[in-house]
Amino acid sequence: MATTTTPALQHGPWGGLSIYSSPAEQTLARWQKAKGIRDRYNGLWDDCFDYALPHRGRMMASTDGQHRTDKLYDTTAITAVNEFASRLQAYVCPIGARWATIKAGPAVKKDQRAEIDRQLAEVEDYVFSIMENSSFDAAAHECFMDLSIGTMCMAIEPGNAVEPIVFTAIPLPELVLETGANGSVTALFRQRRIKHRELPALFPQASFPDAIVDKVRREPDGKCTVIEACETTFNPAQEEWLHRVIILEQRAIIQERQYQGAGSCPYITSFWSKAAGDTYGRGPVANTIGAIKVLNLIVEMMLEHAEMQIIGMWQVDDDGFINPDTVELVPGTTIPRAPGSAGLEPLAPGGKIEWAQWGLEQHRGEIKRALYDEPLGNMQQDARIQTAQEVVERVADLSRRIGSSFGRMQAEFVRPAIRRVLYILRQMGRINMPTLNGRVVEIAMTSPIARTQQAEQVVRIQRFGMIANELFGPGSSNLLLDKAKASEGLADRLGVPIDMVNSPQAIAAMERRMQQMAMLEKMLSGAGVPAAPGGGLIPS
Repeated sequence: MATTTTPALQHGPWGGLSIYSSPAEQTLARWQKAKGIRDRYNGLWDDCFDYALPHRGRMMASTDGQHRTDKLYDTTAITAVNEFASRLQAYVCPIGARWATIKAGPAVKKDQRAEIDRQLAEVEDYVFSIMENSSFDAAAHECFMDLSIGTMCMAIEPGNAVEPIVFTAIPLPELVLETGANGSVTALFRQRRIKHRELPALFPQASFPDAIVDKVRREPDGKCTVIEACETTFNPAQEEWLHRVIILEQRAIIQERQYQGAGSCPYITSFWSKAAGDTYGRGPVANTIGAIKVLNLIVEMMLEHAEMQIIGMWQVDDDGFINPDTVELVPGTTIPRAPGSAGLEPLAPGGKIEWAQWGLEQHRGEIKRALYDEPLGNMQQDARIQTAQEVVERVADLSRRIGSSFGRMQAEFVRPAIRRVLYILRQMGRINMPTLNGRVVEIAMTSPIARTQQAEQVVRIQRFGMIANELFGPGSSNLLLDKAKASEGLADRLGVPIDMVNSPQAIAAMERRMQQMAMLEKMLSGAGVPAAPGGGLIPS
């Protein structure tokens, strides 16, 4: 009688029983299921790569140096994607500038915030000095190019003494995500091919099976498939992730770690826009891929029409005298013709190029607008000089259009990236600060687009002061507004460093001194003592 073997039951992550024979099989099964969902996007993403990012690979197999522009006739989308990534980086995390600040959270008492902010300013200086001398800017630009399709991922990992933190952009073909019931990422997988001799350098603390050790010695240039899995353990007390590195061919775990605390996850994912229930996001390129393909087709047909115009089309009487297969249209050629026949006659191509030109301009405008290219209009076609107010309004319009996606990036990319850097620096012992939980210490955006939105609050405060002076008389705004709080609020919204703003105690002391000087001058002016032009008294 035949018998069947049932896999051994093992304890799952929550104390239950699992049907998988090993933890590696459990993780690989989870990866395989998530990869099946990811494969549904391959067709859409391949079109996006082919027409907008041809040199960043494809979802299907591709080789280095492969020709990927043979069927590409228009480069509007390629140029617009590069502009999109550069513009987004300039708005969100500009190179060489402070695009976020670390400050005291709402749980800190008001009378202690100023001092804590001054201490956190030193930590902020150190964080950005590390990031400015790292690979962050290059990795961010690559991530923003992937974000034009809809999804981006950045790995932030500890480095060495020269480069303490390493930033790496994870390409979309290597990325597999799993989302939970609330739409958040619950597991992230990275699949890549790695040479055997590179394994000990990439994973120095790994425990390799004998088969891999033998391959490192015998086949150092051979490659194996490595699956890196980062899964949340759903710990309600704190953020907790389980990180595993698996060799797919041996189906063996070579490294396993558990990360705990805010910022412990080494992968930062963000989406441009994401519908409820979707695992991956959709970006401007994915939303306009139809227009991009139509534009490419229009340019292809225009080139075919131009080819017919340049080379020409010819007709000939079928009199049995001329053989069209032997005719060569080259300079100096003599073509015989029968007596009384017309010989070769040019044939005018049909079609109207005006309609193609109209479609060309229409679709190029749609693609550029979707990718936020030319926010100030087409500077080549619009020769007039724009006024300063018009430029301000156009930039404000761009800020409103990008506002929803910017809010998502602030929550999914900016804050987690700074939180991850702080986590690594704390683990290294380079900084000492409280837990970054949003209550004691919080992260605020200070990028140009954030400043544009905060400038509207400054305008409202200014309008309040003007209206108060008009309704209640000159100087009423000084009575209605708290100068110390107003100065701190304006400095915060305008990006003025906190150490350049006087504390409320210093402002109050200066006001008392000014009042005393004014009273003294008034008393002595009655006695005929002259006053100095800049204030004070001239001794007699």
